[in-house]
Amino acid sequence: MTDITPVRRYVQPLTIFVDQDGPLADFERAAREAGLEPKDAKMLPGFYRSLHPTPGALDALAELHRLPGVQDFVATKIADRNPMAAAEKIQWLHELAPYLDERIIITPNKACIGKIGDILIDDRAHKADAAYFPGLFIHFGNKTWPSWDEVMTTVREHCRANG
Repeated sequence: MTDITPVRRYVQPLTIFVDQDGPLADFERAAREAGLEPKDAKMLPGFYRSLHPTPGALDALAELHRLPGVQDFVATKIADRNPMAAAEKIQWLHELAPYLDERIIITPNKACIGKIGDILIDDRAHKADAAYFPGLFIHFGNKTWPSWDEVMTTVREHCRANG
C-alpha cells in the first residue's frame, strides 16, 4: 500500500491591480493645464499631490474594492530621480481612497506582479512592462476601454467567468 500525503492547496483570490497615473489620477490633464511636458511635470515637487481624479475613477475603485472574492491593489511606478513622487502618490491615495492604505505597490516592473487570471488596468502598455503582465491587461484609454464604464464592464465579466 502506498502512503499518499495530502497536498494542501490554498485558493488564491483574483487580484486586480490599478495603475495610478492615468487610470486613477489625471496626470496628462494636469501637465497640459500647467503648460508642461509630462517628463517635466513629473519632476516638480508637489505635482502628484495636485492631480485630479480621472472621471469615474473613484467610483470604479470603490466598486473594485467591494467585489466579492477579489483583492484590489494600486500598482504604480515612481518617476526616476524624483524621490518625493512615492510619498506624494501615497498621500494622494490616502486622501481619496484611504481604504487602500495597505494595498499600494510601488514597482518599476508590472510584469513581476500578479498571476494568470488577475487583471492589470494601466494606460501605458510600454511603461514598466505592463504589456507583459501575466494576466488580463486592460489598456485604459484605448479604443476598447476608453473610460471606466468599459473597463468595469470587462472587469465584471472577467470576475463572473474566473471568480
